[in-house]
Amino acid sequence: MELATFKKLVLASAIAGMVTIYGCGGGGGGAATPATPAGSATISGVAATGAPFANAAVTLTDAAGVVKTATTGADGSYTIDVTGLTAPFVIKVSGDVGDANQTLVSV
Repeated sequence: MELATFKKLVLASAIAGMVTIYGCGGGGGGAATPATPAGSATISGVAATGAPFANAAVTLTDAAGVVKTATTGADGSYTIDVTGLTAPFVIKVSGDVGDANQTLVSV
């Protein structure tokens, strides 16, 4: 398996896992988060290749070519508002991990 293909699978798995976890809700305490307005949707995930993509550029492109951007947090997490966009989405994350610049792409 090529390294690029492996990286894509890792990112896709991470995104799928985060979407699953995000959808579960949870009952933990902590600070309240603002409610998502009716009719809006977000995609959240964590970009990592073992180590997180900290402060990396995230680009989401929808089926119509509309582009939204975000920046990952220190832990590689990101959230993008996809309200009004058309699936499927292509997500691209570019940034430094360790001492190497890397790019991951997922659908």
